[in-house]
Amino acid sequence: MNRIYIVVCICLLTSVVVAQTPLFDGAIMLDRSGGTAHYITNCTADRNGILHASGRFSGICDFDPGAGTTNLNANSGLPCYVARYNSSLQLIWAKLLIGNGDSTNVSPNKVFPDAAGNTIVAGYHSNTFDADPGVGIHTLSGFPFTNSAFIVSLNPSGNYLWSAQFGTAYNSCRLFDIMQSVNGHLFFCGDFNDSIDFDPGPGVQLTVAGGNTSGSFLLELNPNGSFVKVITWNS
Repeated sequence: MNRIYIVVCICLLTSVVVAQTPLFDGAIMLDRSGGTAHYITNCTADRNGILHASGRFSGICDFDPGAGTTNLNANSGLPCYVARYNSSLQLIWAKLLIGNGDSTNVSPNKVFPDAAGNTIVAGYHSNTFDADPGVGIHTLSGFPFTNSAFIVSLNPSGNYLWSAQFGTAYNSCRLFDIMQSVNGHLFFCGDFNDSIDFDPGPGVQLTVAGGNTSGSFLLELNPNGSFVKVITWNS
């Protein structure tokens, strides 16, 4: 049986700033009963000790490391999962962002707990997937031969809040990291090629890379996912 491991270490520091040896705190195993791939791409602990994790898998996986069973079924393709574990490494919830076929590939590069206690996951995808892990449908349209950047925000219960995507059939865009400022605004960095509309709403904030080639960007959104500003650099 294939397994993946999450290891959380805590470093205890005294009031004097000196180097300390990390102390092992705990680990969990997630059992995969079928499929060909399963891995965690990112995990982050928030101020309350809640562990936010995201990754991809195929087949069926039990995300509850305890005696219970919480299976998610990837069906086909490589979907994205988002999960929360408490400070004792017990499962709180696990959610699935799944596509519509074998060719759908959802790559979460960063999972981030915001100041309001929500979980934000961002990365890039090919082809179409549903950003709502519940009964609702919020389709993010993708394309078979390019990567579109995506952002999905889930509330503390794992329910859908909002989502965004950036990319076209010919122009790729990818997200790699997330930060939040003291005023609650969210910052996303990544790369793109040619021209991309960085406004996830009805407005248009079209940015063209120099020479129609490629560039990097820093995107600012408010806590509800509305456009604030974008800065770009050419390749």
